[in-house]
Amino acid sequence: FGNVYIFCPDENLPDYQETQRMMQNKASALQSKFKLTYGMLLELTKMHGLRVQDVMSRSFMENHRAERLITAKRDLTRRNLEIVALPPIECVYGEPKMEQYAELELESRKLAIDLHWEIWQTHNSSSVFCPGRVLEVHEQDFFLSSLGVL
Repeated sequence: FGNVYIFCPDENLPDYQETQRMMQNKASALQSKFKLTYGMLLELTKMHGLRVQDVMSRSFMENHRAERLITAKRDLTRRNLEIVALPPIECVYGEPKMEQYAELELESRKLAIDLHWEIWQTHNSSSVFCPGRVLEVHEQDFFLSSLGVL
């Protein structure tokens, strides 16, 4: 999508296939070799009118990050406006509200833990907790659960 001029002073043209491959492949990503050391920081504090932030902002990597930051802030603002424009969430089943369902679920889990502990303490626990039983395993701090086999 444009013109490419290849300067060959001694008229040794590069191979056509190599030139085509070079033109069609992606360019290698630039990587900054800039390393800010403690000695550089000390020298910067001696110089007047030059701050560490100014030097870092001139770094290649920092410049790339700053460009992405502008795009990210714009996208974040747009998404927040979309969220604000959404209608409020209402429970499709009516009353009680979802928060009450969550509280009841937590209470149910606590009762189940107590019940299972009591069953485990009995003498007949080997008949209840025997190989082949399907268990529902809950994460302690989350509403995640998965099935397991004993």
